[in-house]
Amino acid sequence: MDYNTFNLRRFGRFFVTDFKTAWADLWIKFVIFAASGIIIYVLTGSFSLLLGGHWHSMTMFGRTLLFVFLLVLLPVVMSIGTYGRLTDRKSGSPYVLIPASVPEKFLSMLANVLVVVPVAFSVVYLGLDWLLCKVDGGCGRPIAGGGIYELVRGLTEEISSNPGAESLKALFNPLLYVDDYFGFILPFLLGAIFFRNGKFIKTVGVLMVVGMAISAIVIPLTLRFTDTLVSSGSFADLPEFLTNHFVLMDTISDTVVNFLLLGGIYLRLNTIKH
Repeated sequence: MDYNTFNLRRFGRFFVTDFKTAWADLWIKFVIFAASGIIIYVLTGSFSLLLGGHWHSMTMFGRTLLFVFLLVLLPVVMSIGTYGRLTDRKSGSPYVLIPASVPEKFLSMLANVLVVVPVAFSVVYLGLDWLLCKVDGGCGRPIAGGGIYELVRGLTEEISSNPGAESLKALFNPLLYVDDYFGFILPFLLGAIFFRNGKFIKTVGVLMVVGMAISAIVIPLTLRFTDTLVSSGSFADLPEFLTNHFVLMDTISDTVVNFLLLGGIYLRLNTIKH
């Protein structure tokens, strides 16, 4: 079999098998993560009732922050717990020997980690949040029932009321952070299939080293660029330029980094041997 070709029918069969294998390992964690909103809501409300004599628990803002945090954390846990086993000779050999090409394994892995599991988690978590707010009137509006949109709209209107801040409204567009979401998960997926042990710690360590190296390069260049603008009298235009083009610069830089990470994941899958 050519391990660099893609066959849609073969991919479909492998994707189903890959998802079932991942789900068998992940389902307990999935249930805990999805129910965390209700569990923490009940615990905080119970403590408030015991200590203060009245029921008061997480607001919609707090539940939203918890949702975003878990939405990022669950794929990281899945990457390390499920696909991290590929580097182990005993657990990873069956995966390597499965009659599927590297592109098919690559796309299946990305689909499970970046799409299927996050979407399934979002549906379950937001559904439970909606039921919670139907049962408890003090919960406020559910996240998926318009509450999050009211929060974003309120922040946008508050910023827009300040002179010169109209362009910052784009920062509250959720689509702006999709590439950031992928960019946070992909390093841990790469670390899971690259390192043989200490996958999380080593990945965090590499990210810290890379971050310091980039800062050591970028900060002097930025200071030199700023000094040049000051000496030329163009410094006053810099804040407006950066603000107006922030979304474009952020998207380009994140896209480049994500493609580099995807390339690293593909190459690693292509070179795993036991």
